[in-house]
Amino acid sequence: MAQKFPKDEFDSATVHGGRHRARRTKRDRVREFVRVLVVATVVGLCGIVGLKIIDGSVVIDPSELVQASPSASTSSVKATGVTILDATGQDGLASKVAHKLLDAGWNVLTADNLAGTTVTEKTQVLISSPQFEAASKSLLKTLGDYEVQVSVGYSDPITVILGSDFK
Repeated sequence: MAQKFPKDEFDSATVHGGRHRARRTKRDRVREFVRVLVVATVVGLCGIVGLKIIDGSVVIDPSELVQASPSASTSSVKATGVTILDATGQDGLASKVAHKLLDAGWNVLTADNLAGTTVTEKTQVLISSPQFEAASKSLLKTLGDYEVQVSVGYSDPITVILGSDFK
């Protein structure tokens, strides 16, 4: 069996230092494994989806998209940009009408005096294309009954020119 040998110069060598930290528990090892597993899963799924998109095998069908609810269409009508131009010469009329429309939830882009014109008799609601007709009819519920015309003279979706008949 083991014999006791006399001490020599090799017995006085320093002891190996190594790591001086707490031993890892089973819980630490499980946590580390779960972290690596989650990261590997996310990276793998991103790679698969990315390759499918690049390959063109992922197609989004428009019929599967969510249909807009009626309340959303009402808010989208009121989100249409409205410009108010005062052709009556009254101070602050365009601003008053703009505040009235803002309070009703409309998206007022500009409220200003119509430059370079004489007093206009009739109030007009001008739309830049026929697609804004529903929005203009909804706007008339707030403003009153006025004539709606399609005009390319103004770039904003709806332009209201206030005339002397505006109440």
